[in-house]
Amino acid sequence: QNVLESGGLSAYQVKDGWLNRLLGVLPPTEAKAIAVSATVPLALRGKHDVSSYAPSNLPQASDDLMQRVAMLYQGDAQLHGLWSEAMS
Repeated sequence: QNVLESGGLSAYQVKDGWLNRLLGVLPPTEAKAIAVSATVPLALRGKHDVSSYAPSNLPQASDDLMQRVAMLYQGDAQLHGLWSEAMS
């Protein structure tokens, strides 16, 4: 599996993935990658930025919890601004 994802000649010879190296030879406007998993697989790991997405298994937050967090951050200039932006 390591050889397949890294593109190396033997296991653990190469530390980054062949898909991440491919991002380096594509035009910058086209060099985008996303891993649809909780972690980025070896094939996409390396020096080029890769996003990841995994749907959450957490339940929806209650209105009460959201109000409590808003009150908690109300007195903090930085967190209040970030929270307000996220809620918008």
